[in-house]
Order: sequence, then C-alpha cells, then structure tokens
Amino acid sequence: MEPDFSGYVTRYNVKCTDGRTISHAAFANQTKDSRTAKVPLVYQHNHDDVSQVLGHTILTAKDDGIWGDSLLNDSPNAKEGGL
Repeated sequence: MEPDFSGYVTRYNVKCTDGRTISHAAFANQTKDSRTAKVPLVYQHNHDDVSQVLGHTILTAKDDGIWGDSLLNDSPNAKEGGL
C-alpha cells in the first residue's frame, strides 16, 4: 500500500521547534530489526484523545534521521486533516 504522505520525522542532532534534540539512537528500542517500526500517527502529540489518532507511520532509521511513510485511517479527523 502506498503511503498518504512521507518525509523526515526528525533529523539527528538538530534542535527541533519544541526544543528537543533527537540523538542517533533515539528510536532504536522501537524497531524490530533496528531499521523500521510501525507507530501511531497522532495529531499534535495529543495521546489523551483517541480521536486524534489519524493512522500510523512506518519509521525507517536512516543515517541522518528517521524517515516516515504515513497512512491515514478512515476517521473523520483524518479525513479533515486532524481539525
């Protein structure tokens, strides 16, 4: 299945807008084979509201960061862009 959108989730050792800097091994414990993992796609990091789960993302560890291939679910929020 083709992703709805793809792109870098984070780059290693770059300060993010939330003030955090992600290290090279940050997602190592979330991957089955140290290269890929499937994680929930959550709007605005709102983990307290199940309606904000918009689908899932397949994370792939690359040399310079984490790449994400994201697939949206059929929820109303996913169809309307998480609004």
